[in-house]
Amino acid sequence: MENWQSMMKTGNAFFEQCAWFDAQYYYQNAISHIEAIWPSDPHNIQLLLGWISGMHNISALFEIQGDFQNALHYLKAPHEHMLSISQDHSQTETMQLIALRALKITLIPLLEFSKDHPICDPCLESLHAAENIINSSQPIIH
Repeated sequence: MENWQSMMKTGNAFFEQCAWFDAQYYYQNAISHIEAIWPSDPHNIQLLLGWISGMHNISALFEIQGDFQNALHYLKAPHEHMLSISQDHSQTETMQLIALRALKITLIPLLEFSKDHPICDPCLESLHAAENIINSSQPIIH
């Protein structure tokens, strides 16, 4: 059985060949594998980054095909998930910190996407609010 990393690499190879259906298949399988093992190791940064990367890869795949609604969905899903965890006080402090740091990874592609493709005003306001949360949570170094 392939691991999620090799599935992601295979998806990338198909993406480079513009074999969109095959790339999507491997990306989605990699994401499914990550989602199956992640609950048993929720603090695993490699799984978190792999999941975000897979979601962003699928977004890029839809964007290049002109399906901007699905592209936005696959950018928003990891961002909203990390935002939710970062603000969920039932989560451990470690998990909230991990999610807060992951927001930096999820926010920039969304902001870039919004420059090229219009998104709703409330969505854009939400992104800027998330940007403020991230910036206000930065430790001050003296």
